[in-house]
Amino acid sequence: MGENSPRTRTRAGTGTSVGKWVDDYTFVVETVGLNPRSWLDHAGRPHSEDLRVEERFHRVDHDNMELTVTIYDPKMYKEPWQGLNKFPLHLQPPDYDMPEFLCSPIDFAEYKKQVEDSVIPPSEKK
Repeated sequence: MGENSPRTRTRAGTGTSVGKWVDDYTFVVETVGLNPRSWLDHAGRPHSEDLRVEERFHRVDHDNMELTVTIYDPKMYKEPWQGLNKFPLHLQPPDYDMPEFLCSPIDFAEYKKQVEDSVIPPSEKK
């Protein structure tokens, strides 16, 4: 991402992210400075302090989004690798005010109550 690339590690180890629009439908976020003691995913894939993560959010059409995540870590992996996820957009009403979201159980429960329960029909819930 060039001169606007993030360069520092945060004290919490959650990294520093910089995002930018690359066209009308694609937003790219680059993150560096993640804690090397953390894992990349729930499978426990490791990474080094040189990890760079690129997240590419691309709006395919009015109702669908693609997220491509590219992992760059030359100390741990011979070449970059990617994951792709496609998902529907659930647009909120124009007067919806998005609350701050912290990753704690109580915040997750509140988010689920306010957002998920209002956009996912009971027949689609597992």
